[in-house]
Amino acid sequence: MIVDWGGFGQFIASALGGATILGASKFWYDYRREQTLRSERQRFLAVQIVYQLEDYAMVCVDALTTHDLWEGSGGNAGSMISGVPDLPDRPPSDHYSLLDLQLVERLYTLPQQVRAAKGYVSFDYEVNADPEPDGEVAEDKTYLMADLAAKLARDFRLRYGMTKQRLGFGSWDVMAYIAKGARHAEDKRSSRE
Repeated sequence: MIVDWGGFGQFIASALGGATILGASKFWYDYRREQTLRSERQRFLAVQIVYQLEDYAMVCVDALTTHDLWEGSGGNAGSMISGVPDLPDRPPSDHYSLLDLQLVERLYTLPQQVRAAKGYVSFDYEVNADPEPDGEVAEDKTYLMADLAAKLARDFRLRYGMTKQRLGFGSWDVMAYIAKGARHAEDKRSSRE
């Protein structure tokens, strides 16, 4: 019996070539699928973060406008701001490592900044034992924390390709209100130093 090794060799070579092509195709498909899932996880987490930060900014604005009403009415309406609003916990996820490191660092720093602002307001109240300065300091710190949250939300929107969101109603622009109050608070702080 004579074996045609040339034909057998071609058969082996074509089988190995086919397996290599099939393996490479599967690798490419799995890689693309994982990249797509990664991108979807990033965007979903970024959306959760953005809406939570914007919601926190709106909670701060609500406290600030209620305080403005209290001041404008001579204490007959609204209520004096008593402190910086609490920041909600970050959305639970295992995918923070997929996000931009600088944005995540700012996100993780924000609760510390809010805690420090709350501590400053409490300290001021304890030292002065007068609610009026506390209202002013709490107002300033609330503007600053709302501004930090709003800017971080804006940067997440830019980084992850989300549409720009206008917060407000009618002609009233919440972001402009926050930015103006934060500038005023920064100016007051600079003049004290």
